[in-house]
Amino acid sequence: MKNINLILFFPVFLISVILPLSASSWLLIWIGLEMNLITFLYLSLMFKNMFTSESSMKYFLIQAVGSMVLLISFSVSLITYEEWASPISLFPPLALMLKSGMAPVHGWVPEIVSKLPSLNILFFFTFQKLNPLLICFSSWSYFMIWVLIFNVVVGAIGGLGESSLFKLLVYSSINNMGWMLLCMIESLSLFFIYFIVYSLLNLMIMSVVKFKNTKWLLQLKSYSSLEKLFIYVNFLSLSGLPPLLGFFSKWLVIYFLSQNLVILVSLSIFFSVITLFYYLKSVISSMTCYNYSSKWMLKGTYTYNISVLIFTNLIGVFLLNVIF
Repeated sequence: MKNINLILFFPVFLISVILPLSASSWLLIWIGLEMNLITFLYLSLMFKNMFTSESSMKYFLIQAVGSMVLLISFSVSLITYEEWASPISLFPPLALMLKSGMAPVHGWVPEIVSKLPSLNILFFFTFQKLNPLLICFSSWSYFMIWVLIFNVVVGAIGGLGESSLFKLLVYSSINNMGWMLLCMIESLSLFFIYFIVYSLLNLMIMSVVKFKNTKWLLQLKSYSSLEKLFIYVNFLSLSGLPPLLGFFSKWLVIYFLSQNLVILVSLSIFFSVITLFYYLKSVISSMTCYNYSSKWMLKGTYTYNISVLIFTNLIGVFLLNVIF
């Protein structure tokens, strides 16, 4: 029965992603965003855990507030473009930012999203951010430059004291949203390259985390050496350590924007180094410890070919040689 539900779910989810991007009116954009919300909540109820009901209800209430503000805005003709004379003109982009969890309206994201099922967390990191990012930047591009700065700063500083694996990934996603906005300043093609690489890295991380039932950084110490290597290579790739795949996407941004937007690029690089610091701190403390078994870890044989997945992250240097 669950397989049949998934077959019905994915076409509806794809429509909810495509409709807002191809819509010609704000009403259709709003309908597409609401379809996306419904499919996301339906997915969370298909893969329940002990926190699903509470976190799904909180997620729904936050999204309902954002949708209500957006609906009221275009109902009373408050949709304006690049007009800063009235603060009320910022309501529509702030509503979309709230729905996607962008800084500075991100306070709800770590506590709520970290308690959702693993598949929902993966979708939130990727597809749930696609529509709000593109809509906000296409309509309020000057305002989103300030949002870009907030995201790279908050995403880097917020993860410094975290011991929860999912919260660490949440703050990393906030930082990467800043990089995605930076990509859109150059072109949509650059944005989609960055988005695909970022989605691939999150998919590989969440596949291991879901199989091993991992929620805390401390639990990574019980991984085998190869599994530790795989998960930490992905972490370091997310933060842009050369010559990994994540560095390839960030290097493209630096290459195309370093001459025209030196301050923004330098700021983004500096705070990416901070994200690299808290990942390296976790890597060093875990990789230097001996393996031990823990009662909370599931037994079983890991069926993924980890060596191939690790190699996927090492193709960044080859891609750089091909392009440059």
